[in-house]
Amino acid sequence: MAVTEAIVDNIRDSKITNFLKTKGVVRLQDEYGMKLHLWIGKVIDERRISGQEVNDCLYPELMYGYRRLIRFYELKNVRKIKRESDWKDFIERYDCLGLNFNRILETTLGNNDKLKVAAMSTVILSGVIKSVEILFVYNMKIKNKEEEQEAHVYSYLPVAFDLVNKTMTIKVWNREEGDEHNTPTEQLDYVYEKIRKKLPFETRSITIDPQSVLYKMSKALFDDFFKQLPNIEEIIAKKADMSQLAHDLLVGVTLQNAELSSGKMIMNTDVINVEEEMYKLLQQVALYDYLKDNPITTLLKNTDKYISRIRFNDRDNLTASLTSEKGVRCIFDAKTFMCVRNSLDLVESIVAIVVTFVKEKGLLSVKYDASDRQFLNIHILQNRYYSKEDYSRIWELYKKYESEENTITGTVCSEDNIAAM
Repeated sequence: MAVTEAIVDNIRDSKITNFLKTKGVVRLQDEYGMKLHLWIGKVIDERRISGQEVNDCLYPELMYGYRRLIRFYELKNVRKIKRESDWKDFIERYDCLGLNFNRILETTLGNNDKLKVAAMSTVILSGVIKSVEILFVYNMKIKNKEEEQEAHVYSYLPVAFDLVNKTMTIKVWNREEGDEHNTPTEQLDYVYEKIRKKLPFETRSITIDPQSVLYKMSKALFDDFFKQLPNIEEIIAKKADMSQLAHDLLVGVTLQNAELSSGKMIMNTDVINVEEEMYKLLQQVALYDYLKDNPITTLLKNTDKYISRIRFNDRDNLTASLTSEKGVRCIFDAKTFMCVRNSLDLVESIVAIVVTFVKEKGLLSVKYDASDRQFLNIHILQNRYYSKEDYSRIWELYKKYESEENTITGTVCSEDNIAAM
């Protein structure tokens, strides 16, 4: 069987060879040095493994792996795509074998082909579609900057419909060498429009403001980080003293928005919460004291995730961005962190945040980008090859803080359902 090199170029070699090894397929003496795609074709021809078994291996790798740029949409009118008959036009247009098939190796592109469907996986219960996964293969034109020559490569774009939660995600490998109309963003737009033409669904602005969700996420991660300080219990105990300290600080100063409350001078919290600011300052003092003699990595070793970068708009709509100073890719070692932390609490929204997840084998840095309310972008950074388990962890973090406003979501969904009936 002829296996196209452009297919296996989308997957880490070790993922394929390790899979073949589990099936008892290893390179023979005369097979060392063979290109991977040629060797796969050879072992299939010799029936040492079936083409379908290889397809089953390729599918999860092409759904995740290098496809690091992810766009998340919310859907409405999903009732129009819940039956097999609703997908008739789509299946005919893309010559699909049905709603469940996998012919990755068999799906190749000529220079004049633009987009095909290589696989689909659908869950149907009692005649109602619950979820659909579609693996598109796109003919990506690239340009070699050094040689100034054009070439074609395969770009796989997995699309996942969750009709229970009314969401859709599209992923793409964010290669930088794409020629005009072939950039990762343009590929996402192209596939989105192609799906819309053949399926009667609509998208809507994300119900729960993602910038507010990212703020809640950052606030929780800040709190988790400071809990790692060895003297955190002593710092927390100081909260009881803050009202008196705030009083001592304010008394004797002429302030228009200061007033007595329970015998103590306080500020109008719409202006500033002096007690909270003093407590945060104490946290920062303890952090700087610790970092004077200890590396920040000693605080991070007991955390499974931390913030590496943050971007937000302040009350004057000015964009601010903060990254680390000492190469650890953690913003807490930046001297300007205290100012940014205060500004975040004022606006209670974040445009983008990079969270680094700690794994057994290295780090996984993920950018959550809420700059466009029409969809949420998630970008796995540093060319990291990721798995389904990694993806679940990334989503679970976001959904955890989105769920704090589930009451609002439920109300909107109910209204949407009523309107659709």
